[in-house]
Amino acid sequence: MTPVTTGRRDVAAAGRVLVHASAARLLAAIVLLVAAIGATASVATAATASPMMIAAERLAVLPTNGTPYTYMKRRADAAMKHMRLTMPADGTSPWLPNFNGSGSVTRPGVQTLAAALVYARTKDVRYRDFVIRANRFVIGTEGARSNTGTSAGDIVLATARNITAYVLAADLVGMSPNVTGSRPGHTRNQWRAWLGALRTKVMTTSGNCPSLVRCNDERAHNWGAFASAARIAIDLHVDDQADLAVAVSRLKRWIGEADNGIGWNPSAAFDRSYACVPAGVMWSAVNGSSCGPKKDGMLVEDISRSAGSYPTYDRKGIGYTMEAYQAQLVAAILLERRGYDAFEWGNQGFRRTMDWLVREGKPFGNGSSVEKHESWIAQFFYKKTYPTTAAGMGRTFGFTDWLYG
Repeated sequence: MTPVTTGRRDVAAAGRVLVHASAARLLAAIVLLVAAIGATASVATAATASPMMIAAERLAVLPTNGTPYTYMKRRADAAMKHMRLTMPADGTSPWLPNFNGSGSVTRPGVQTLAAALVYARTKDVRYRDFVIRANRFVIGTEGARSNTGTSAGDIVLATARNITAYVLAADLVGMSPNVTGSRPGHTRNQWRAWLGALRTKVMTTSGNCPSLVRCNDERAHNWGAFASAARIAIDLHVDDQADLAVAVSRLKRWIGEADNGIGWNPSAAFDRSYACVPAGVMWSAVNGSSCGPKKDGMLVEDISRSAGSYPTYDRKGIGYTMEAYQAQLVAAILLERRGYDAFEWGNQGFRRTMDWLVREGKPFGNGSSVEKHESWIAQFFYKKTYPTTAAGMGRTFGFTDWLYG
């Protein structure tokens, strides 16, 4: 029998096989790595150089210790730990039709914003990645039912309250506008296109606010105010200058500049006794300084929710006043960042409303947890001392003792 021998050619051939196999494995690993990097890049870019809600230079020097920051981070951490981001959704999930969350995620949108702020300040990517997951989950939820008991007729208000915080969070973490929804049925829906369509989407046929834009165009009460903040946030985020011009005009009209656009459709609760113009003359949403100290700065539609008429008002009227005020403050903050002098409009209308609240002994409204962040904003932008307390979270914004303290 001829012995089996292994010549140089055989050894070389075997070596080439091993090299080819190793190269194949290396190439496969590189492909997987590139895919992973590409997947990350597809949902996040570098943190926004010029955030919509706060100057980058100011954000960079805000403290990462102290009670306000610790509170904000705790709210973010609670959301990261407890927010449900798989179906079926529950009260902790990012769900636009819900007025409130549940458990330790009482404000899913605002707590998502908290995580975005922590990321923007610290660059801890865990918070960025959480924000992106939350925003992917929220896409398309406006077409679902509330899972916390909010009525179908209130879906526009709930959506208006919630969406602004998610938009601001997306901006802060530099989320790609091309990310798609994560829930079944929404994996082809891109963030930017979905947001743009959300503004005019008819969400309900009950009541007088079928969509965000219609509500902002026609209503001066708290619904219209939250729709204003949502519309302006979306317009800025998707860079829709044409619609932004309309939204700016409506805010100017709301704050008291009567030469901007048409007037308002009054609600069923509207009580002209709180305004300071005669019958037949279009009233302003925010009473002017010519009304005198008892009415100057009053939000007419919202104080009208009181049981009586002027000169009396009650907790309900104050509560609705604080709702509308906090929403339009956010709209003003966003516009101020874009170069508008929104805090000067209406003879400093936002200051005049806070001044009225202080004169009435109501700088924190009724003392609700969602009303305590507002005086920090007025104090910062007007450089005027107002009563302040721990800010907490509002309906669509919060942590103002950290942001503006």
